[in-house]
Amino acid sequence: MKDWHKRIAELIKDRTEALKQNILQLRDAKNKISESIQFINNIEAQLKELNKPIGSKVEDVKSVLVIYENILKDLKANKEKLSDVPSSEELSNILTTQDELIRSIEDQISRLRQLLLLREQFIALITEIMTFITKYTEIIRDIEKTGGTIEDKIKKYDDVIVRIQECEAILASAYDKGQQIAADCSVQDQNSITEQLQSLKNSLLTLRRAVEKQRQEHENTAAEHKKLAAALEEILDLLHSKEGKAKSRPLLKRSVDSVDKEIEEHKRFAKEIFKSLDKIRTIQQAAKNDDSMPSALLEQLSEANSLLTHLPQDLEDREKYLLLNRELREKYESLKTKFFDWIKEADIRLESFKEGVDFQNILTDLEEHKIFFSTEGNMKELVTVHIQKAADEIWPSLTSSEQEELSKERQNLTQTLKNTLNSAKSQRAQLEQGAEIWKEYSQSLDKVKSVIARTKFVDEPVSTLAGLHFNIQKISHALNDIQNQQHELDLLSQRVAEIIQQADSNNKKNIEAQSREVSNEWSSLVSDLENRRETLTKLAQVWETFEGRWQNFESLLTGIEEKAKHIETVVRNKEHVISTKRLIEELQSEADSLESYKEEIDELSRNVVYFLSGVSKASSNVLTEKLAQLDKTYKGLKENLSNRRAQVLADLEAIEKCLALIFEKKNILNILREEVKNFTYSIRTRRKLKNS
Repeated sequence: MKDWHKRIAELIKDRTEALKQNILQLRDAKNKISESIQFINNIEAQLKELNKPIGSKVEDVKSVLVIYENILKDLKANKEKLSDVPSSEELSNILTTQDELIRSIEDQISRLRQLLLLREQFIALITEIMTFITKYTEIIRDIEKTGGTIEDKIKKYDDVIVRIQECEAILASAYDKGQQIAADCSVQDQNSITEQLQSLKNSLLTLRRAVEKQRQEHENTAAEHKKLAAALEEILDLLHSKEGKAKSRPLLKRSVDSVDKEIEEHKRFAKEIFKSLDKIRTIQQAAKNDDSMPSALLEQLSEANSLLTHLPQDLEDREKYLLLNRELREKYESLKTKFFDWIKEADIRLESFKEGVDFQNILTDLEEHKIFFSTEGNMKELVTVHIQKAADEIWPSLTSSEQEELSKERQNLTQTLKNTLNSAKSQRAQLEQGAEIWKEYSQSLDKVKSVIARTKFVDEPVSTLAGLHFNIQKISHALNDIQNQQHELDLLSQRVAEIIQQADSNNKKNIEAQSREVSNEWSSLVSDLENRRETLTKLAQVWETFEGRWQNFESLLTGIEEKAKHIETVVRNKEHVISTKRLIEELQSEADSLESYKEEIDELSRNVVYFLSGVSKASSNVLTEKLAQLDKTYKGLKENLSNRRAQVLADLEAIEKCLALIFEKKNILNILREEVKNFTYSIRTRRKLKNS
């Protein structure tokens, strides 16, 4: 029992101890559970605090990763502490929570490690891209610095472009990783990643563009080189095809116009060449600073430079050759023109006598002929020396056919000069013979004109009939003189007939007209003298009649005037007045009978006055005044007689009136005497007498 009791006691003790132990364990478990709960809460708080965007840098991920690893380590350690805690629902919940946290943290750590790897890869890609950009920026510079041909540079740039394309693939990968990184980052980090990637993209794009630009420039340069080479080749081919012509000296024709055409053609030809040379200069200027030209193009430029050097000189020499030959031909043509002008003038002088001799200008023509053909020596020198020399100068530049024509032309010039000089000698002999004939004609003409001039005279002014008779005698003597010189006119006619046979049409016409004029003047002069003599003779007869009629008229007029002077005009009686009236009327009748004499005198005086007005205006005026005075005297006489008759008639009328008045008064007195007896009648009668 004791043993049982002991066992019981030990069992109780053990159980008590076990219970104490359990209580302690439970208390410890409770503490641990409480601590675990607090720990879990702290962990959750930390996780909650860590649950935010992670920075884009590797350090940011590493720091978070370390925290998560420490939390995981602490969480596992805490879980390990709960391994001896009796199981309970609360413990089970805690352990479940811990397991979930552990899995979550492990997942997060795994994700963070992936993010870390992603950032490391991203940084590596970024670094690689930056290194590439830096490296190939220098490579591009080295490509330009190292020189070499354009083709080599283009190949190098092609390799660089391939590398850039590879780098662009890396950049695309970096973009993917950057986007993955940015997905867990803040907006600021996202912007930073985007800016970094965009900067790299821009740098890479700039590098690519620079490479492509350089490559394109070199491709353009290569294309330009090809273009320059093609253009230069075309120009060189053209210039080489014309080089022979530029160096040549063309054979020419004789005429200046043909050389002018060659010069114009040369100018067009030179213009084409200079145009091509200008193109070469333009190409040279374009390639002046280009050190990357291919050797073939350099050779072409060297060849072009050679053409630039000698072609202008060749063209200048060719132009000088053409201008010199033009000048030589102008000189030759000028000498020919001078010769042909002389020949033309000579032909005009020689041809002018083919239709007859110009006798009117023969002495001048002979003198001019001598002067003109005195240059015979100069013309011979012109043809045989100067023209020959000018022809020799242009000879080398002529074709064979032109040389033959030039030889013929020189022969023709020589023969033309010879023929002209022979004709001139013959013409001179004819002129000298004609001059002698003209001299004889002129002398004969002068004699005839001298006779005419000597016979021509103007009548002396006359104022009397005696002077008129003197002029008639003078005209008669002149007629006798010119009729005695008729043989001179006949000799002139013979000379005219001789000249007309040789004279040209104009001279023939003029000399015939001159001869006819002289003959007509001779005949006219003879006729004029005869007419003048006849006219003056008739005038003398009229003048004699006029003077007779004048004297008779003056005598009769004077007689009437004397009778009129003795008429007594004092009134004595009626019979005396009637007698005076009858006497005046008789004188008026006599004066009126003189009117026919007066008209005859006026008629005769007209011829005399007309003649005197032509030879002596003073004599004509004197005679006119005398006639006017005679007419005035005659009219005055008639007017005086008319006035005196009117006075006599007035006196007679006055006498008649007085006699009538006396008779009337007598009758009145007789009546008064009869009525005196009656007083009343007497008064009336007295009043009547008084009124009368």
